Amino acid sequence: MKRIFILTRVMIKGISSADISGDSASGKKPLKKIGMTLLLAIVFVYMAGLSVTFVHFTYGILSPLGISNLILELVLSATSFVVFFFGIFYVMSVYYFSKDVDKLLPLPVKPGEIILAKFMSTLFYEYIIVLMFLLPAMIAFGVMSSASFMFYLYALITAVLVPIAPLVLASLIIMLVMRFTPAARNKDRFSLFAGMISLVLALGVNFGMQSLMAKTDTNELAEIISGSAGNISGAVSAIFPGNWFASHALNDPDSLLSLLMVFVFILISAVFTAILYFIGNLLYFKGVIGVSSSSARSRKGKTVTMNELATGGDPFRTYVLKEFRLLFRTPIFFMNNVIVGFLMPAFIALPFIVGGGSSEGGPPSLSGIREMVSGITFQQDKGIAPYIILGFFAFLVFTVGTNGITETAISREGKQAYFMKIIPMSYSRQIVAKITTGVLLSLCSAVFLTVVITALLTPPVWLVLLCVTAIPGAVLLPNIFGMIFDLYMPKIKWDNEQKAVKQNLNVLFGMFAAMVMIAVIAVPVIFIDMSFIVSVIYITVLPLLLAAISAYFVNRISSKCMLKLAA
Repeated sequence: MKRIFILTRVMIKGISSADISGDSASGKKPLKKIGMTLLLAIVFVYMAGLSVTFVHFTYGILSPLGISNLILELVLSATSFVVFFFGIFYVMSVYYFSKDVDKLLPLPVKPGEIILAKFMSTLFYEYIIVLMFLLPAMIAFGVMSSASFMFYLYALITAVLVPIAPLVLASLIIMLVMRFTPAARNKDRFSLFAGMISLVLALGVNFGMQSLMAKTDTNELAEIISGSAGNISGAVSAIFPGNWFASHALNDPDSLLSLLMVFVFILISAVFTAILYFIGNLLYFKGVIGVSSSSARSRKGKTVTMNELATGGDPFRTYVLKEFRLLFRTPIFFMNNVIVGFLMPAFIALPFIVGGGSSEGGPPSLSGIREMVSGITFQQDKGIAPYIILGFFAFLVFTVGTNGITETAISREGKQAYFMKIIPMSYSRQIVAKITTGVLLSLCSAVFLTVVITALLTPPVWLVLLCVTAIPGAVLLPNIFGMIFDLYMPKIKWDNEQKAVKQNLNVLFGMFAAMVMIAVIAVPVIFIDMSFIVSVIYITVLPLLLAAISAYFVNRISSKCMLKLAA
């Protein structure tokens, strides 16, 4: 047991602010640490606020019917599912594809001890989900129901134990797959397959939630929630039996039976952990030995191909092609940077396409929106057209700001970042090439968004053309700002691709900057009495001016920041 705790401490020690936001050398400056802490606090408060809002909304519906206890069952079930779902990805990455595997295998420790240590370090990530979603929800429920002290004590114990069983099950599944399915040993293939599944599930959940919230009748919504909570909690409790004991203990925390249920929950969690240890001793070494980070079929070299490779070309074009290959050939980068720009329109369009009409008081149907938009006329007074152009601009800025292409442009190089220092190409041109890559991909998503909106809403041609004029500023400004963040705080010391994009605070900075850009443009248009022409000019021209200023700033700092880069 002592060796397990030593291994766990060493693994978790590497999970620090530098590991999330950038390299340790750049993470020591107090201002950067303060900024990152504030941003993390904002994200935490936002996510916790969503959780509390959900509890407040559902409690107001279910409490008058005397079935408010279903809220805890639904929250616990949802948390278990999310932990299990994300656990699949974390387990695959931490157990099999992290760089410390080669160093751990020769140590005089049992495979079960390595598994438990990695399990504990993975559990560290999962507790972030618990802190952001589960704990605020249970506290909100306790406040609204005027719960006793024992409720909060049991809630704390539940929050600690809930992720254990789902993560153990995810670990067992991955160990079985890695032991008996050779195809899963290809890291790139698994990442792409798992990423596609996650996107499909995300679209399904998004559509389901929007369809549910469209039903505004309180009694009907209460019936749906109660039925869904019962079905979901029943299915989840069959897989993770501890949830049933936890929810019943929380619903009646002052009884002696609840104390017994908490002890049973603790025992179940211990049994799951023991099973993981024994299965790990049997399967881990046989599954992890020989795992390759990537694979490719060998091909015989051809004289023509070699001659073509040796032929010189335009350095800028070659660099941009290199960036495209890195983004498209690395599954993690492809799923997190490229695909996300094309999913945003789908998240909005799918409910309208599939849902058809809407209930009374709910969101308008597609036909209703189409009729309203097609009836807009070109007018000299402000009218509604500038707000439509503003909405298009804001949505596009947010989409570009969340794709993380330029926010991770240098970070994606990883330990190969020294390549940027030895090639005969100036730092400023390399940075421009990286920005160009983000701009081109963002333009593709902007065109896709325009086509989707035009096909769904059939707006007047003049309105479509005015929306198109807002595209250059909406694409350039977020990409240039994203490059600024990655120049100052590149994260090049990572042992798997997920840390370069999923655990890189530059992406969150890019999202935050995008929201600030939207506010800067939107507030004057909404609250200042501008004419139609002035509003359109403001929306289209000001972002271009800000992009030009930002580009000049990037050109000034690129060489200075790159010289400080420690590859």
